[in-house]
Amino acid sequence: MAADRLLEQHRKAVVQTDRVKPTFLLWGFILLCAGGSAWLKTGLLEKPAQVVGKLGIGDVPPELELFDLSGRGQSLREIAGHNQLTLVSIWASWCTPCRMEFPALDRLYRKNGSKGLGIVAISVDSERGDAVAFIERRKVRFVVLHDPRGTVKTRWGIDALPTTVLVGRDGRVKATYQGLQPYLEQTIEKQLPKGP
Repeated sequence: MAADRLLEQHRKAVVQTDRVKPTFLLWGFILLCAGGSAWLKTGLLEKPAQVVGKLGIGDVPPELELFDLSGRGQSLREIAGHNQLTLVSIWASWCTPCRMEFPALDRLYRKNGSKGLGIVAISVDSERGDAVAFIERRKVRFVVLHDPRGTVKTRWGIDALPTTVLVGRDGRVKATYQGLQPYLEQTIEKQLPKGP
């Protein structure tokens, strides 16, 4: 008798739990969506890191002199001095998030290159041919440099790919971002000086 009563109580509890689960899941989903939407609206995804590796906001990054994919030497400081804002992307052809970011970089440059935005993509591929093959398929218009020894990673303290560093005309770091940034284009465009 007592066992039957316990079994019946257990069945009722299971039925009540089954009824509660869909409601609980629905409310959980609604709260998650509302919270996620608020998070996006506040711009938390667009906030740059204060420090990435050895680079903090306002620092002058150590100078880099690397070769472009045609073998011509380039100075990062000189490139940055010709632009209002220079986006430096450290990437590799084997890095999936880096490959995903390239179309956004190309769109940014095509849209804002004439407005003072420079883009320098520094490949840390060990083989130059890997970077060349990747770039030839995409036909990008911005500067691509090759760093087979990982000098940029060592001197700047970069430990994640892609890493994006914004450098002003004064040569100082304006912002740093690690990893794939879903709103990169909008974030960078907000950083550009407004025209007349």
